[in-house]
Formats: sequence, structure tokens, C-alpha cells
Amino acid sequence: MARLSRTPTIHTCNFYLMLMPEMDLGYEVTHITLNTDGPSLLLAGSHNINVLYVHERVSEDGDTIICSTPRIGISRIY
Repeated sequence: MARLSRTPTIHTCNFYLMLMPEMDLGYEVTHITLNTDGPSLLLAGSHNINVLYVHERVSEDGDTIICSTPRIGISRIY
């Protein structure tokens, strides 16, 4: 009877991509939310809200992908 090892196997991957907005957002992002289907990220900060569309790529440069990032929030909420 073969003995099973209880030592966990860890696989690593050195693959990464950097997603960047197509413009300077002009604020510090304090919250990032991924929608349930995965094609967009909601970027929220103290002054604005933007959506970063993962699949709407403006350009690519190596491991950096520039994504379409329209503003959806007003500049100040009172």
C-alpha cells in the first residue's frame, strides 16, 4: 500500500499584468470593487468614482494594459 504525503504542494506563477486607467484620475483610490462577472473594476475615492473596463483596452505596452476609464460620479457629493 502506497503512503500518501501530507506535505502540501505549492505552485507559483511569475505572470502578472498591470492594469492602468487611461487618464490621471486626479484622486487617491481608496476602494476597488470587482463586479460579479469580472469585466470591470469600480474605483472610488474621496472625490470621484470611475469604472475601469478590463476588456476595453486603449493600448498595451508589455505587461502594462491601459484600460478605458470613464468617470461616473460627480466631483463632489454634498
